[in-house]
Amino acid sequence: MRYREASSTLSALLADAGLAEDLLEPWPTWKAFKAFIRTPLDDVVDDALVQYDVYEDGDGVFRAHLYLVREFSDPTADGAEPIGHVGCDLAFTPEALGNAPRGEFWTQDANAFADFVDQVESAPGFQALMNARPVETELFREEA
Repeated sequence: MRYREASSTLSALLADAGLAEDLLEPWPTWKAFKAFIRTPLDDVVDDALVQYDVYEDGDGVFRAHLYLVREFSDPTADGAEPIGHVGCDLAFTPEALGNAPRGEFWTQDANAFADFVDQVESAPGFQALMNARPVETELFREEA
């Protein structure tokens, strides 16, 4: 896969799982995202992030957000300069997270992909959100 195809690749994986971008279900979305971040790249380097916490949205409403993000960087730049992100944002009521602490997991901080997955899936906050119903979801692409 080339970087410019990343967004359409994730969209296709979600569609193959029977998911609409504005009606993402947590567990099938996570499974599709894992397949997406395992898809090899031809022209950039990448890292994946799973992050969740309660944030105030632009409309002043607090929601728990689960971000599943693949970050792309230019391997020829000093320090592998980020060039963009593709990911999913699943928003929940704040109560969905319960009293679980915020979570932030990067593939670069894990010894192997399986360790990354284990860290994410064993986190209490992640488990809570996997068992909740999102109130809003979207697929996003951001250029740096």
